[in-house]
Amino acid sequence: MPSNDGHTALVIQAQGGDNHAFAELSEHHRRRLSRYLITMTGDPNVADDLVQESLRRAFEKLADLRQPDRFGSWLLSIACNTCRKHLRQQVQRAHEDDTTAALTSPHRSALSSLVRREDAAMLALAIDRLPILLREAFVLFAIEGLSYAEI
Repeated sequence: MPSNDGHTALVIQAQGGDNHAFAELSEHHRRRLSRYLITMTGDPNVADDLVQESLRRAFEKLADLRQPDRFGSWLLSIACNTCRKHLRQQVQRAHEDDTTAALTSPHRSALSSLVRREDAAMLALAIDRLPILLREAFVLFAIEGLSYAEI
């Protein structure tokens, strides 16, 4: 069966304990994870931390992956869950502090760089204000190009 991301053999090697194989898989998928997480959080530094956390979780759970040919999708789902958890904690902190400072970021969303029109800031703000799950669905569809079934 052909691999969706072309790295099935590396996944199997990594599941067998080959750390170099996992490092190669991580390097291959890092850009996609980073792009997704920057778009979701609007902060490249937070996104870097979440990429690392996602890869750590993937490494720990690699033995649980039953379909090695779906590694890319599986890894992205880990990143989605990691990001959801981070954003929920951010919202909880904002409510605990009784301020919206935790929800606003000095960094603009990556969408601002994609939309080169006068209303880019308003669009980015509207996307940033979407509930977490709707923002996630929007980013996975519009930015990552996933189909409804893949999302």
